[in-house]
Amino acid sequence: MRARTCPDGEGKYDVVATRPRIKPEQVSCVDIHDEALCPGQVVGSPGVGKNFIGVSTDCFMGDTYTVDPKPACPVKEVRVELRDVRACE
Repeated sequence: MRARTCPDGEGKYDVVATRPRIKPEQVSCVDIHDEALCPGQVVGSPGVGKNFIGVSTDCFMGDTYTVDPKPACPVKEVRVELRDVRACE
């Protein structure tokens, strides 16, 4: 998981990731819960990737969702930590 900026011209930070393909698959759809942090932060920006497929970390082919509020550090310094994975509701 990582933060990146996608070429939409808005300058927002998006989370991208790939999903392991564990067999047998227990659920076909997951929501991922994460937190985006700048260096030295203890509390960051929580986020949820709904219906996460996780096939690519590309802005056009993979899942992306916006980090809100946007961390104060440059995107290269943002650390995204997975907090939970749940079956889609």
